[in-house]
Amino acid sequence: MLSSSSSTRVYEIIKFVLSGDKEFFEEVSESNVQPGDIVLVPCLNKTGIIRKLFQHAAVYCGDGEVIHFQNTTSTSSGKSGRISKEGFEAMIQERGKCQILRKKGGISLSDFNSKIKELMNSKANYNVCINNCIHFALYLLDMVKFYKERVEIQNEDDSGSSRDGTGGPETWTGPQTVAGAVSTAAFFLCKEMLGQHFDEVPDGVAEPQPGDLFLFPLASGCPDWWEGHASVYCGDGEIIHLEGSSGMSPSGIVAKHGKSHLLRTRGPAKVLRKKGSLDAAALQQRIRAAMDQVVEYDAVTCNCVHFALALLGLGQFTTDTVGATT
Repeated sequence: MLSSSSSTRVYEIIKFVLSGDKEFFEEVSESNVQPGDIVLVPCLNKTGIIRKLFQHAAVYCGDGEVIHFQNTTSTSSGKSGRISKEGFEAMIQERGKCQILRKKGGISLSDFNSKIKELMNSKANYNVCINNCIHFALYLLDMVKFYKERVEIQNEDDSGSSRDGTGGPETWTGPQTVAGAVSTAAFFLCKEMLGQHFDEVPDGVAEPQPGDLFLFPLASGCPDWWEGHASVYCGDGEIIHLEGSSGMSPSGIVAKHGKSHLLRTRGPAKVLRKKGSLDAAALQQRIRAAMDQVVEYDAVTCNCVHFALALLGLGQFTTDTVGATT
């Protein structure tokens, strides 16, 4: 049975979902979205009743991005949650029509941005009643509590003790996908190619630079980085990558996660830095474009490695907008 405090939080959340809490919010148009606006979109659950009664909450950060909190998996200690950024347009395309609510009286942008930085490198357990996506959104606006745990990454060795990353389409097992893995992983495994384009950075995890390539081991646990999950450091403790969605759908998800989150869930990373100068403005332009893309993931022709190399101007990607600035 829920405690009185838990019951109050459940009531608050139901009230918000069903009414939009017009006492504290006003609805604004999609074309007028600004940082701090709450974006309500349909849940991904396929059950029609669930989709009608409940909505998923995200918060617009600016620069075409939203931040949100999702339930991921059930573990022995409860429900694990994931905090990430995604493209505003991409989320709407995936989930459907949105409703945008703006807090009356405005927000403190400096406090808001500080909380985003903190949350992107925090961990939290998801609870549908007392710690869900709407609590997360309202916490960013200083309206309710959100139960989180700050994660401090001290060194590479103690950052990967826990792995809850899903293998998804990137756990290559079939002969066709193994062949695809060979073609994309060869860039990293061939010392001549590696030496031609990248230097390994021994202290890269602790002091990364925008454009650094983070290579994580996959859930399959193959040695020698043969099945590396590739991602790119954006700055401000955030890493962008392409993941295959769960199930049989070919869709992929372009998302930003906190460095601490990925080190914690995927394990220790190898960091590679592109030789020569890097056009920082072009990199950020590609990142912004990528965040707005809905991608059809393919383990052979359109995977995390293709995505990362395209961001660095070293390859082509099937999404024209990402490759357009390479």
